[in-house]
Amino acid sequence: MMFAGGWISGNAGCNSYSGPYSLDGDSLSVGPLMSSKKACVGGGMDTELTLFPALLGTLVVDRISAEQLTLTGSGHQITLRRAD
Repeated sequence: MMFAGGWISGNAGCNSYSGPYSLDGDSLSVGPLMSSKKACVGGGMDTELTLFPALLGTLVVDRISAEQLTLTGSGHQITLRRAD
């Protein structure tokens, strides 16, 4: 997952996605998102079915360290770790 210039983008295991985001203090608002529409079998599709609903709306950002942050909202929690 990448954040740059008010835009979020990434790959959810099967399909690529992107869309606008805004950050106000520790409140992150995402969406609407667009994504490719490949049908995949197995874990990639399962990841998408969890990730996309979790990202939409407003999330609370908790920076745990320079390498990790957690996004919480809508009954979901996403932990992101910095990739090299």
